Amino acid sequence: MTTARPIRFALCAVLILVLLDLAAGFVWLGMGRAAAPQDAQSLKDALELHHDARDGDRSALRPAIMALRRLRREDPWDAEAAVYLGSAYAIAFHDGWFGPSRIVDVARSVHNLNAALEFAPDNYEVRMVRASVQSSLPRIFGRRGAAIKDAIVLDQMFRRIEDPPPAIASRMLPIYDFLAKTAPDKGGWSEGRRKANETLKDAS
Repeated sequence: MTTARPIRFALCAVLILVLLDLAAGFVWLGMGRAAAPQDAQSLKDALELHHDARDGDRSALRPAIMALRRLRREDPWDAEAAVYLGSAYAIAFHDGWFGPSRIVDVARSVHNLNAALEFAPDNYEVRMVRASVQSSLPRIFGRRGAAIKDAIVLDQMFRRIEDPPPAIASRMLPIYDFLAKTAPDKGGWSEGRRKANETLKDAS
């Protein structure tokens, strides 16, 4: 009898957490629908919503997901729509409550990130978003190795650019920080970092 009570209590606590998580998800979905702009028709519009959500605007996240999902339905092979939808689901994971919906967000994120890589493995933006998103996920999800592979490919791409734009050079610096920390034995990252720093210095 004494053993059954703690088990029942634990099950009730889990059930309450699940119900709270689902309720929060419905509220969030409703907020997103109310805030969804009518003119988010292009990838540019959807990315503006995504970037606002990434920068902390909670009300922009659901509209971003809705817009990117629509773009994917219209063009299932659009690699950038796929990779940024994966990023948006990762933002939802980081921003969400504890509960089953966060696991679903990660699964959806990884699915779209992998689809984007399949569609455009040599696309710089796809590799950059994948590396950034997967390196941000907790280790328990097992995406660190994929993030390292993407970062190594980015280094190879960057070194092949004869005169890289400063915008690309600035985005590479966090990639080199990540590689230096997670894969110091897989390559000499100082050369790429030096190239990025020199590009930014020349542009200033």
